[in-house]
Amino acid sequence: MSNTEPRTAPPQERVYTRDFGLLFLLEFTVFVVFYMLLPTVPLYIIDIGGTPATVGWVIGISGPVAAFGAPIYGLGVDRWSRKGMVVIGLAANVVSVLVMILIKSPLLMLGPALLRRVGSGASGAATRTMVLDVVPGSRRGEAMTNF
Repeated sequence: MSNTEPRTAPPQERVYTRDFGLLFLLEFTVFVVFYMLLPTVPLYIIDIGGTPATVGWVIGISGPVAAFGAPIYGLGVDRWSRKGMVVIGLAANVVSVLVMILIKSPLLMLGPALLRRVGSGASGAATRTMVLDVVPGSRRGEAMTNF
């Protein structure tokens, strides 16, 4: 190539595909539900007779569950199935919200709160792994940053 010929960049593979968009919408929906419940659950706990300490336990338990659950979700995604983990995570989220509606005891809210965090963690790990599967290897950093 001589110095007078214009340089052209090699064609880049697409990041923003239909699959990427659908995975984004799925993860966005899970996050919206999770963060819409974050301010509402404490109000509900207080409304059914809970104390600020009970609210602290129910909301605070999600951090350790997320931290200790992440390696387990990763193993599940790798050893079992990505789509299966998404389905399990979404089912856990739906069941936890439905159970929360029925519970009238503040302390019993710990169970659905744990289940909700497990569901969010499982589906989140699976969808992020699926994003890595559908984008070109040369553009994974960009895809995950935008995701």
